[in-house]
Amino acid sequence: MCIELFPNISMSARLFVYISNQTLSNEVASDFLKSTEKFISTWKAHGTKLDASLILIANRVLFIAVDEQSQTATGCSIDSLNRFLQLSNIDWFTRNWVLYNKDSKSLESNWIIAELNEFHKGLKSGQIPFDLYILNTTVLNVEEARKNLVQPLSESWHMRML
Repeated sequence: MCIELFPNISMSARLFVYISNQTLSNEVASDFLKSTEKFISTWKAHGTKLDASLILIANRVLFIAVDEQSQTATGCSIDSLNRFLQLSNIDWFTRNWVLYNKDSKSLESNWIIAELNEFHKGLKSGQIPFDLYILNTTVLNVEEARKNLVQPLSESWHMRML
């Protein structure tokens, strides 16, 4: 499946993925996106503007794409992004969440959110079925995200953990 993500940015653009510890209300998500888009529009590495874009999925998962063909995101620029996210008063640095659904490969579907260990326990016990789709938060670039952002559980890294 190919999803048209970041249509105006290079396929090789690097992705940064952040998962919130809570689902944002529509109002909070809207305010957060406005402030983050403003930050992204002025984001620089060594004085050179970065070509970046963002999307928020399920009011919970933030993807920031950086086209590094003209300027690489450096340690200092990544640190500034992380500082900005920390100042949002939203915990974007919790990495133990899984988003899945049973019906659709669409990004617009109703994602179910589970803590990683509980998700794996649910799979092992049979409470969570194996015929579902995972939001793959391990993608590294736009090309990979377009191909594998939503994938069957059977093709995900979670299968190695069971």
